[in-house]
Amino acid sequence: MGKQLVAKRFFKLQESKDIMAFLDTKVSVSESRVEVEGEGMRLAQCQWFLAIFYQLCGKKSGVSVYENLTIADALLAQEIDGNSIASGLDSESDDSDSTGMMWLVEQKCLHALIKFSGTLQHRILQKGLQTLTVHAFSHFVYGYSKETMVVADLQGTPAQVKGKDGLVLFDVMTHTINGESGIGDFGIEGMVSFLKDHECLDVCHGLGLDKSMPIDVNVFQANVWDKDKESMPEDDDEPVLPVHT
Repeated sequence: MGKQLVAKRFFKLQESKDIMAFLDTKVSVSESRVEVEGEGMRLAQCQWFLAIFYQLCGKKSGVSVYENLTIADALLAQEIDGNSIASGLDSESDDSDSTGMMWLVEQKCLHALIKFSGTLQHRILQKGLQTLTVHAFSHFVYGYSKETMVVADLQGTPAQVKGKDGLVLFDVMTHTINGESGIGDFGIEGMVSFLKDHECLDVCHGLGLDKSMPIDVNVFQANVWDKDKESMPEDDDEPVLPVHT
C-alpha cells in the first residue's frame, strides 16, 4: 500500500477580522511560491540541524535521549498549463511571474498531533523523554546557529522512523535575527520569547548545552543592541561654513 500524501499551499498571508475580506483574499502564484519554498527550506534546515544534534548525542555516553525523532520530508510541485480548481485562482492567471501554483507535498499525518511549542510559547508542559529531547533540540539549534535562529511551533505525529515507533515533526517555524525566514518569523521578538521560556532540564544538562551553549536573554539583547549600533551610520561632521573676508 502506497503512502498517502497531502499538498499544501498558502491561501492567507494576513489576519483579518472581516470574514468577507478574508474570503475575498487571494494569494498570488508568486506570493505562495515564496512562502512554500520558505517552508521547504525550514524543513531542510531542521533536518540538517537534527542530524548534527544526534551526532552530539552519540558522543555523550550515558545520556538518555529520544532516538526516533525525525523531520518531515517534503517536495515542491508546481502546476503547469494553467491553474487547477484547488489553486483557488482563475484558469488563466495574470501572474506572469510563474507558470502555475506551487505546492508543498508531504506524507499525510494519520495520527494525533502532539504539540511541543507555539509560535511565541516555548515552555515545557510535560517532562517525558520525548518532550525533553525536542526542547533540547530547540536549544541546540539556537546555539549551533551562533544565536541567529530558533525553531518554533514544534509539533509532531507518531510515525515509523527507521523501522521503529517514532515521531515526525512538521510545519516548523523559525525566528531569525533579520526576521526574513518566512511566515511566522517574529525576528528578535520571537527569539527573545524562546530565550525567556526555555528551561534546561535533564537532556540539556546531560548534553552539556547549558554550559557549551548558554542561554541568557539579557546577554542576547545586549549583543543585538551592540550590533545595531555598529551597523548605524555615523553622524556627519558639523558642516564648516566658509568664511568670507
